[in-house]
Amino acid sequence: MSLYANFACIDCKVKLWLGKAIFREDDTVDYFKIGNEEDPPNSQRPELNRTIWKMFADHAGHHLRVVVEGSPDEELLDDDDFVEIGGHGSSISFDQYLKDWHG
Repeated sequence: MSLYANFACIDCKVKLWLGKAIFREDDTVDYFKIGNEEDPPNSQRPELNRTIWKMFADHAGHHLRVVVEGSPDEELLDDDDFVEIGGHGSSISFDQYLKDWHG
């Protein structure tokens, strides 16, 4: 069974899809993966990384969460008011979110 995750600012209702959670043998998350096995790791996706760093800056001091499906925190993202950054059918594209950012 695949479980997926989002990085979210609970205060501002903004989220970023991180992809599939890949688990270690002890059932803790090892890393997140968007796409198939042959696709680059998330750490090698420039737009994704820049977006995460911008989210850190934009939401410093806010309640930030990595929410994995099936966790108790999942209900925090049930609100339809969340803006999703990037991905298919997103509320705001990576380009729009990163426009004029100096980081």
